[in-house]
Amino acid sequence: MIIQLDELINQVLEELKKLGMQKSTINGYQYSAYNPIRNYCLHQGTACYEPKILDAFLANQKQR
Repeated sequence: MIIQLDELINQVLEELKKLGMQKSTINGYQYSAYNPIRNYCLHQGTACYEPKILDAFLANQKQR
């Protein structure tokens, strides 16, 4: 099953809204957490959820 990364991120953001999180908190997650992941994946040539690429992103972040 192929899942578009933007779709997955939007679903997570919607769930945060349903949990009653403030808009500013949700925006913070979007810009500080999800956008870097999305941009890394796009730079790697994919707009889909791929565990290998996300693992590489996390490894890259640990090295920083």
